Parts: sequence; C-alpha cells; structure tokens
Amino acid sequence: MDSEASGDPLMQMRELALFAGLAGLGLALVSRPAKALVKDGVQLDGLEPEMVPAVHVANSVALELSGEPTTITSGLEGEHGEGSLHFEGLAVDVRRLDRHVDQFGGVHFIDLALAERQARAIRAALPSDFDVVLEATHVHIEFDPPHA
Repeated sequence: MDSEASGDPLMQMRELALFAGLAGLGLALVSRPAKALVKDGVQLDGLEPEMVPAVHVANSVALELSGEPTTITSGLEGEHGEGSLHFEGLAVDVRRLDRHVDQFGGVHFIDLALAERQARAIRAALPSDFDVVLEATHVHIEFDPPHA
C-alpha cells in the first residue's frame, strides 16, 4: 500500500495531506514507515482506493504510539452487520494498541486510554468522510461520505 505504487499523483498528494494532518496532532512522521501487518485470513482484494490513505494513517498512528505497525484484522471477510461497508470494500478493522495476549493465550485489553488515543488520532487525521469507531476488540474505520 505504498503511495509510490499507486502512481496516481492526486492520490499521492491526498496521502501527503493526510500525513500532514498527523503532524498537526503532534505525531511524528516516519519517512519510510513499516508496512501494516495483515492478520491471516483477512481479505483485502477488492478494497476500494479510498481506504488506502486510511490504512496509511492507522499505521502511522500505531507506529507513533507503540513503535509497532498496525495489524489489519478484518477487510472484506468476516461477520459484520447487515449493510456493513466491509462487504463493499469501504471498511477495515485494525487491532487496538492495548491488546495483550497472556502466557495462556488469553486476550486482554489493558489500557483503554491508549486505545482511545489511537482512535482519536486516526479520526483527527482523516477527512470527515471517514467514520472511526473504537470497538471492544478493534478500531473500525470506514469511508462513508454523507449522501446528497
């Protein structure tokens, strides 16, 4: 999901503008950030181009707040509500930064303030056409512009 790979100058400019939004939040920008990770079984083939900058932003936020790249936990697959934008390629879920797996394989969410900061930073860096929702196990990001 490199902006260089898109080859579209308008998309590259938009991505740069979104990254500049992160700087306005006091988040450092990484010139060559580590790529986002993708959980096994996640389907991203068919993800709409509007979601590319959102993944970049989520990854930059994760790198800044935790030093680790984000993990995409859901794309076009999975169980979602009726009418979910996941099935249209207009939504992704990313792992909450406060997720901890204990020695017995149990998953715990240990720092709600960190997860809230993650969601706020993603929301602030994206245009208003995006919705960002902190869920119990992930951060949901969708492209949902108001309908005329």
